[in-house]
Amino acid sequence: MRRLVIRPGGLGDLLLTLPALAHLAERLRAEIEIAGDPARLALLAGSPYATRCLSLEELGLHALFTPDPPPELLARLRAYDAIVSWFGAGDPVYRAHLEALGPPVVIARGTPAPEARVHVSRHLLLTLAPLLPPPPEIPPVRLAPTARER
Repeated sequence: MRRLVIRPGGLGDLLLTLPALAHLAERLRAEIEIAGDPARLALLAGSPYATRCLSLEELGLHALFTPDPPPELLARLRAYDAIVSWFGAGDPVYRAHLEALGPPVVIARGTPAPEARVHVSRHLLLTLAPLLPPPPEIPPVRLAPTARER
């Protein structure tokens, strides 16, 4: 089983996403490919939270904001068993293309609405509800330094 997680943003965004990635990895026992900023995603190398890291540019997601994205991109995305996108939630064209793909898709804001008064990590976990129930507590996460970083 292959899952794609789309999560652009900076270092803080990635760190706040780790509990949701940990929950996906632990509960679904699936390969998780994450698309975002390669410089930030390098932190996940060798971690249990991502099998593979892709740059948003490499994936070509910008084409989903156009009326006719390339068939190759759509075929590539259809190969995933599920897609979680914490990106593009407010764009109806992007949403329509992802939702039409076939595999289960979660498209949600990367941050909670201000009135929600919920921590970002909890918000991201709650958005995964269509795929799996959220945990009662935010899962602990740990990133180990690589041999070069020690």
